[in-house]
Amino acid sequence: AARGDGRDLLDAETGVKALQALEAPCAFVSAPRGLQNEDRPLIPAEVIADAQASLPDLAVTQIPDTNHYFILLDERPAGVVAEEIRRLATLASS
Repeated sequence: AARGDGRDLLDAETGVKALQALEAPCAFVSAPRGLQNEDRPLIPAEVIADAQASLPDLAVTQIPDTNHYFILLDERPAGVVAEEIRRLATLASS
């Protein structure tokens, strides 16, 4: 199961399909660094740009100076993620 899940994470096509399936306004928050803090993000910029071009309600935010894990575990990037969640919750309740 872990191998299958890992393959999905690293398969850009899976990410593209997931983004294209979105039907409501949503936020895509990304980190410029990847799983092991390498300079390559988990989801390539081209994939995000293509999704943003085809999904007008996709709000993209890249949080500088963070990676795939610390985007939720470090106070500063987690605060940005929380703010995006609050923004979407406000939209949904309007």
